[in-house]
Amino acid sequence: MKPANEEKLFSYGCLFVLAAILLCVWLAFSSSWTYGLLAACLLVGWLLICRIRLRRDHLRHTAALREAFSVPGITVPKLSERNSYGFPSFTLTFPTEEALKQAEEAGCIAAFKQSLQLLYAHVGRSDNPFEADRAVWATYDGWQPRYTTL
Repeated sequence: MKPANEEKLFSYGCLFVLAAILLCVWLAFSSSWTYGLLAACLLVGWLLICRIRLRRDHLRHTAALREAFSVPGITVPKLSERNSYGFPSFTLTFPTEEALKQAEEAGCIAAFKQSLQLLYAHVGRSDNPFEADRAVWATYDGWQPRYTTL
């Protein structure tokens, strides 16, 4: 199944479970406590679905990272995953500045961005699509921003 279709199934599934939980909470207050128990079970199920989705996404990201950094002699960076304004964002942290430059020159970071673009091409609207160049930040341990004084 294509990633876009899987994402839609998870999204619709989560919305359906949320609607069912709200219905059960309303029924619990209006008629019987058994609906409250059902709402609690649905909530646990919803949390499990979300956890499975996060795990699946993490496995996809690490597979893309391993594939992009499969060049011999290139250090594989530490991957940090987040979400920002409804879009996934990633930070690649290298141990040294030289390792970062070496990965850029070998094209590993660009390959990682390309694989993420393929994974998340369906995310966003037509006027605001997912852009892997904006979603990936590469840095190294000990990096300090350089500010200019006024």
